[in-house]
Amino acid sequence: MANDKDQDGFFPKYQQPSFVLRMWGKLVPAADNKYALTIVCAAQMGVGVLLLAYPRRSTFRAKYGKWPYRAVKATGILTGSALIGCTAIFDLARTRNLTYDPWAQRARADRVKALKEGKKVTWWWGAHDHKPVGMNEYMSELRVLLEIKKMQYNKKKLADVAESGFKPTEPLLSSDLYMDDILWKYVLPRVFPDEVPISPISRKLTEAMFQSLGLTYEELVAANRKFREGVLEQVENPLFLAHRPWLFGSSSSMDAAIKEVLGEGSNDPDILEGLYNDIAEQWDGSIMWGIIAGETDVTIRLIPGTDIVELVEEAEDEE
Repeated sequence: MANDKDQDGFFPKYQQPSFVLRMWGKLVPAADNKYALTIVCAAQMGVGVLLLAYPRRSTFRAKYGKWPYRAVKATGILTGSALIGCTAIFDLARTRNLTYDPWAQRARADRVKALKEGKKVTWWWGAHDHKPVGMNEYMSELRVLLEIKKMQYNKKKLADVAESGFKPTEPLLSSDLYMDDILWKYVLPRVFPDEVPISPISRKLTEAMFQSLGLTYEELVAANRKFREGVLEQVENPLFLAHRPWLFGSSSSMDAAIKEVLGEGSNDPDILEGLYNDIAEQWDGSIMWGIIAGETDVTIRLIPGTDIVELVEEAEDEE
């Protein structure tokens, strides 16, 4: 009998939640009914429009005088603007933009549960005995949602940095790298930002490398920026430009480049060779793939496919 009594009544047992639709009282629909919420939001914004337009009627000013007209006009403008703005910012935005709404999820669950149990359910209000959570719990769940979204966003940015920071067309497996190969793989894609294909192996190696370093997003960005600045610094070196005139359109001779770097002090070929070696070492050291290849040690052992164990034991005894 008590359950039948709880199901009586036209309006729901509890007030449905909202931010600025409280003026409608029990007429506020369930949080999972987006169509009904849109209708109520449109009605409330229509009331705001009427409050903005009513004081402009000519009969109002003639009937009540100048100052009452100004007071009512100011009140109507402020109230109408507040109704329109708050409704659009809060409840209408909640209905249209939130991908996960705790109020809507709970209302939907109670609606389905009430339908299965044969309880009173209406299209406008949902389950008759649905009790929404309070504002504090609602905001707490939204904060958790925002933290999860933030973590997903940071994870996506880390993946973007890992892919955009290094774009080789194939893994670099040796420290014997030619300068032209490095240019085509790293420098020219930056100067001419065309899409460079990334092999799955390169992508996995890059992601594994960044994860093993345990760096934050800001540190990864700083490392990426430092890498690019180092590459550009080497490219702008006069000796490097003179050594690759067909790539950069440089017309300076090697002697002029030496004088620009060392001054008039020396034209010793040994110094020039040392400078070339320094540049090559700096380039090789800045390539993470070369470092990984240098630190990788692979040992391959061939196991004979035979069942004669005695031969193996005799060979071990002889050793």
